[in-house]
Amino acid sequence: MARRRPTLDIFLGILLVLVCNAAYVVTAFVTLSTRYAAELLRQWYPNDSYVVLSALFWAIFVTGFVQLLYAVPLYWIFRRKRRPEIATGIAIMAGLTLLLTASCFMSFAV
Repeated sequence: MARRRPTLDIFLGILLVLVCNAAYVVTAFVTLSTRYAAELLRQWYPNDSYVVLSALFWAIFVTGFVQLLYAVPLYWIFRRKRRPEIATGIAIMAGLTLLLTASCFMSFAV
């Protein structure tokens, strides 16, 4: 039977959430930087000259909350597969991402 390495599994869980977060940010950037999205945002907010940049800024801020859509199911999947170390890594990184985005949001909101 293969020996498990709990430290490596925790790191894999952290890496999995980091990759999912990066994929979300890239997807938000590509979606918001299209010409159609830019024109639509400019119609909704005609007085804001940096509307696409501010929309991307908000997309990055809500990363901590959007990650609940993929972090919670990933956590339960790995718990069910009896891989609690990977699930722990997912929970650690999801919590850190949520705290980081919340603290950045509060520092810019004040």
